[in-house]
Amino acid sequence: MTLELTSIHLERGGRPVLEDVSIELPGGSVTAIVGPNGAGKSTLLAVASGELLPSRGQVSLAGRLMSRWAPGELATKRAVLPQASTLEFAFTVDEVVRLGRLPHLSSKRTDDRIARAALAKVGLDGFGARSYLQLSGGERQRVQLARVLAQVWESSANRVLLLDEPTAALDLVHQHSTLALARSMASEGVAVAVVLHDLNLAAQYADRIALMSRGALRVVGSPQDVLRPSILEPVYSIHVDVMELASPQRRLVLVRNPGEPRRETHDR
Repeated sequence: MTLELTSIHLERGGRPVLEDVSIELPGGSVTAIVGPNGAGKSTLLAVASGELLPSRGQVSLAGRLMSRWAPGELATKRAVLPQASTLEFAFTVDEVVRLGRLPHLSSKRTDDRIARAALAKVGLDGFGARSYLQLSGGERQRVQLARVLAQVWESSANRVLLLDEPTAALDLVHQHSTLALARSMASEGVAVAVVLHDLNLAAQYADRIALMSRGALRVVGSPQDVLRPSILEPVYSIHVDVMELASPQRRLVLVRNPGEPRRETHDR
């Protein structure tokens, strides 16, 4: 299933926030959306999810305009993990995850099975009876990830996952396990888009990187195509070196201190 944004323009308070952005998020791949603070990454994800309506342009899912999907049907195909999930009620972890099952109207037995499986996927097996409010920030983030997994658990390859900074509250181990899970979902045909700030995580787990700056999409391509000093330095206003790692073959982005000579790299 492909999610496609075409000529998206969005204004807030008379100021353009997104300008003529077109991007395709194909099934079976992880697309990392990167860029400086204020580049429009989260706004783009909100438009892709249908949360925000663009001033101009259109969003389509599987060739059908987003506006023509019934909300209940759309909710079984597309799940969104926001940057922050505010929940102040003393729900159990299991109850939070089961919120993702509401669009399906399935049996309690089915929902219980899927909730347990989703928690196991995020490394929280056995946490179901705990109070959500008593968890750490990172644990809450993983519970919310389990919730969105439960939401699209049964839809085969016809699924879209939109993840907004899913690694922000996580330690090193769980940053990588979360993105490895995103890779695993993509291997099942799911279209995954993830907003990231860490370019090295994007290099390791993404099939494609979409680099944004000032509301515009500057370039979309493979990590090898996008992670180049000549592309990154004008966007981030900082000097970087990009090194090629032979095993596994990927790129490593290093910030260069002022006055430090450039390291030998394969290309600019």
